[in-house]
Amino acid sequence: MVAFCAGALTPLALPALAAGAAEVNFIESERYTDVGNTAVARERALNTLDEHLRQLAARLPDGQTLRVEVLDIDLAGAQLSISANAPRVMRGGRGDWPQVRLRWWLLEGGRVLRNGEDHLLDLNYLAPSQTSKALAGELPHEKRMLDRWFAETFSSARQ
Repeated sequence: MVAFCAGALTPLALPALAAGAAEVNFIESERYTDVGNTAVARERALNTLDEHLRQLAARLPDGQTLRVEVLDIDLAGAQLSISANAPRVMRGGRGDWPQVRLRWWLLEGGRVLRNGEDHLLDLNYLAPSQTSKALAGELPHEKRMLDRWFAETFSSARQ
């Protein structure tokens, strides 16, 4: 009975519409400015950003692929301890803001529709208008910065 119920629900778990896809590559991530103080923290940060970029790319029309090469990351704040679970201290000072450098291509059917290289940074990441929004989960400042970049760069993507 349990196998029948699980099998019956499987079609419901499939997405209603096909969506865009992402290919994310972290180029020389061991040289990034600040992506965590430990191997565990770095892996967690890279996985979080990879997943978020894939979620954003899913908004693209069916058949389009966003290929991203992440060239550098400097997370918001500073991690003052070598513990993987140490909190990041946000001071709002120079060099404290989140930054990501990336190179990207929007592809459809193997053809490049658009491409670019962008240096994203959010100098006002601690401003009340920014922090008043829900900051749930890991790397909220970086995710919000990527959300803004995606919306501005791919305004025709499904929202």
